[in-house]
Amino acid sequence: MTGLASGVKAVAAGGGHTCALTTAGGVKCWGNNSAGQLGDNSTTNRLTPVDVTGLASGVKAIAAEDLHTCALTTAGGVKCWGNNIEGALGDNSTTNRLTPVDVTGLASGVKAIAAGGTNTCALTTAGGVKCWGYNSQGQLGDNSTTNRLTPIDVTGLTSGVAAIAAGGFHACALTTAGGVKCWGNNIEGELGDSTIINRLTPVSVTGLASGVTDIAAGFSHTCALTTADWAKCWGYNGEGELGDNSTTNRLTPVAVVDLGGGAVVEFYNTNLDHYFITADASEAAAIDGGSAGPGWSRTGNSFKSGGSPSVCRFYGSQSPGPNSHFYTVDPVECAHLKQLQAGTPATEKRWNFESLDFISTLPVEGQCPAGTKPVYRAYNNGFARGVDSNHRISTDQAAIAQVVARGWVNEGVVMCAPL
Repeated sequence: MTGLASGVKAVAAGGGHTCALTTAGGVKCWGNNSAGQLGDNSTTNRLTPVDVTGLASGVKAIAAEDLHTCALTTAGGVKCWGNNIEGALGDNSTTNRLTPVDVTGLASGVKAIAAGGTNTCALTTAGGVKCWGYNSQGQLGDNSTTNRLTPIDVTGLTSGVAAIAAGGFHACALTTAGGVKCWGNNIEGELGDSTIINRLTPVSVTGLASGVTDIAAGFSHTCALTTADWAKCWGYNGEGELGDNSTTNRLTPVAVVDLGGGAVVEFYNTNLDHYFITADASEAAAIDGGSAGPGWSRTGNSFKSGGSPSVCRFYGSQSPGPNSHFYTVDPVECAHLKQLQAGTPATEKRWNFESLDFISTLPVEGQCPAGTKPVYRAYNNGFARGVDSNHRISTDQAAIAQVVARGWVNEGVVMCAPL
């Protein structure tokens, strides 16, 4: 690339333009320049990189979207340039800018920036989120649909945020607790809250209250990286952007297909006579440390996560029960249990959907495809006996035979794990 064979620290891609942050702290851009998004004091398209006026140094991060670009300075301030019809530049005007202008009120105190379609958001050093620009779908998160020409606080997120991401008409935040919250347009399910209802303030993403280390937003979909090094995505999937081997939109997170996933480990509690499995390394470590109470230890049995689709994890509440977990990779069975949950009062025994826990492959007539091995499930018939239900899920036939000898029911092959 002309002029950028070396010395580049980061890049950001907009709708039709690209920018680079140099190791010297300068910004260079190229491509479409119809609204001044290259920042070189012109509207001339550039086929090779040009310097952004006034930003030869002192920049530590950049963000680009369709027709505007922003930079985070080493002083913690934000400067933007390009299209400003909806106020995306945050300078209290709707005038396009061909060179960088300061975002009102953000001369310092900012640690990260994210550019949406025609809006922008900033993460402050205090852990709060402020957004500005176009707001027709609630993407500014201030409980309104009013465009904002200067930054405004996102409702409920004045602290406790570790990272931000902005899509076409939605935005998301990663909390310091490892959870994900999103707001704005939701017609494709990009907010991940199991609805297609636009949200004017942040809502929690289903199943991602913790255990997330990073987030990214596309135009109408969102993805998260978990502590177990899995990618989970949700929202629009018409071109397969969720990576779950389908083109079906997803209203809650699904795991990206990975035929070499992490380990699903088994625990046993001697006090409860209960088995439990998890593929979340942080959850397993917490159980090792006693977070789930006394009596839990690893059995030594494990199998790989991998394949498609995601495994639904259900939990029966302690009162009135069944005080255990249940796992299924069968989408029909998962949907049926969700329907039962919706139709059964919380005061009665029921399985409650908890999360999409890991990924596996659905067997066909009890047979697993090549490259996988069978995972068996045994059941203690707890409902019928008036005790807590429990299931043991394992690829170890001897382990299943052990509990079957104690009166458990062998339910056969319920999923297929990678070899």
